[in-house]
Amino acid sequence: MSELGELLPKESVEKLNLPEDLVTYLTKSSRMEEYLYKDALQDIEDIYIYYSSFYIFDESHFSTLAVSALSRAYTLEKFYFYAKKIMDTSLEVESKGSSRENLVICVEQEKFEKLIDKLKSHYITLVDAMYEQQEVDLSKVHRTFGKIHLALEIEYDEYLEGLLDAGEKVLSSYIEYTQKEESHENDYDQSTADSQDNSLSTDQID
Repeated sequence: MSELGELLPKESVEKLNLPEDLVTYLTKSSRMEEYLYKDALQDIEDIYIYYSSFYIFDESHFSTLAVSALSRAYTLEKFYFYAKKIMDTSLEVESKGSSRENLVICVEQEKFEKLIDKLKSHYITLVDAMYEQQEVDLSKVHRTFGKIHLALEIEYDEYLEGLLDAGEKVLSSYIEYTQKEESHENDYDQSTADSQDNSLSTDQID
């Protein structure tokens, strides 16, 4: 476990759907051992699947951008958006031929719809939990929101966009709530520590 989150074992990295050269570098480089964040690598895998499904691009360039994103990450909560922005602005892509692209969409449409239904269900569960002010893993929340954004890029869905807008408002309120709770806990801890110090001082005087 690193300070940013759980690290993925190298044997698990080898099972990810990522460019072969990237997997080789991540598993062979001693410098990258401390950057094999599980959540971040799963985000990069999702981004790679998206690009490889719809575009032709230089996988070596994708790999170098992925390594750069991993090594510069200072938080995992919004890593998906961070890495996706790097790819969107730096990676040169070319749309696959229209006949091939249409074939892929046609063949995968049923599977895509099932994945979206599953994603919607998971997303609604997370949003409901935040609305009820239950404890949730924010890194998973941000990753799920990122997948909703990705789904909308692939195929626009008015209902899904409405869910995303509502969910982002709930997320904003939830973050504000957790920050207040954290502040109250810190105040309480400091107050308790002060009381203990005063008690010790009184005992010493006695």
